Amino acid sequence: MMSLHRYFKECFSLINMYDSINMRKIGNLVKIFINTVIIYLYMDSFDLRILKEISRDSRKPLKEIGKAIGIYSASAISRRIKEMQENNIIKGFKAEIDFGKLGYNFVTATFVRAKYGIEYHDIVAEKIMKIKGVIDVLFLLGDIDFYILCATKTKDDYVIILNELEKITEIERSDTHTVLNIYKYHDIANIF
Repeated sequence: MMSLHRYFKECFSLINMYDSINMRKIGNLVKIFINTVIIYLYMDSFDLRILKEISRDSRKPLKEIGKAIGIYSASAISRRIKEMQENNIIKGFKAEIDFGKLGYNFVTATFVRAKYGIEYHDIVAEKIMKIKGVIDVLFLLGDIDFYILCATKTKDDYVIILNELEKITEIERSDTHTVLNIYKYHDIANIF
């Protein structure tokens, strides 16, 4: 786990980097920074191990989670999970769906560059997220602004998504790659 000193240093370097962009962003970064520090200081290894267990199977019984991590009180596990929900560390419990088995076998990774402007990433992301077939939207640092993962039944269905992307005036260009195989997808447990 990252040391607290190194974490503070990285957070402040991010704040300095964004200082010239927009002061409102600084306020948001400070809020995120403070919340993260509070969480970092109050979470222990048991909380992280609970997160690892429920990210692998969110329906796992509390007693089994406790047995796996060494806390044998189901109420203690329940209390810790509830606290993490209240702190928005756990934002929900979702089913992992194999969209390939549902016939959505045409999977693409699209990289998008957008026109730079004030809060452009929020505006563009909102528009992209409304497009049917879009699974993931990530805002990136660097030459490419967004990574978009899409799943459709056919290539023609994906062309509809491309046409929707072309309607977004803030997008300068896109570059699409067809995904041949997904070896790992949303393995959150792997970060702990």
